[in-house]
Amino acid sequence: MTSAVANTLRCRPLGHSLARDYYIVEGARSWTVSDQLMKKEVIQQGMGWGHLPEFLIGRELREGRLVAITGKHFSGGRVELVAARRRNVPHGPIAGRLWRYIEEQAPELSAGFLGQAD
Repeated sequence: MTSAVANTLRCRPLGHSLARDYYIVEGARSWTVSDQLMKKEVIQQGMGWGHLPEFLIGRELREGRLVAITGKHFSGGRVELVAARRRNVPHGPIAGRLWRYIEEQAPELSAGFLGQAD
């Protein structure tokens, strides 16, 4: 029997109106996991299928250890990620290093999305 794998991010956050189903198949058995790495592990163990970000499974796809099932009925999708912080609040050394890293990597990260249609 095929199972769907979801993560807890599909739950409705406080202050938001409706939860998205994130491609959950109604009536199918499903697993709930705490994060994307656990979801990947469940999928790799053959316990189900699910949507995962390409950066997390690119190697497995190239090596044939995972197979993409995107197509007519499972179109996949893209999500825009935004990094933001308050300028008027002091940040510690770790947050500063993280922000510098994001700034340094921004051209490379955004280059992967330029010119790609949804």
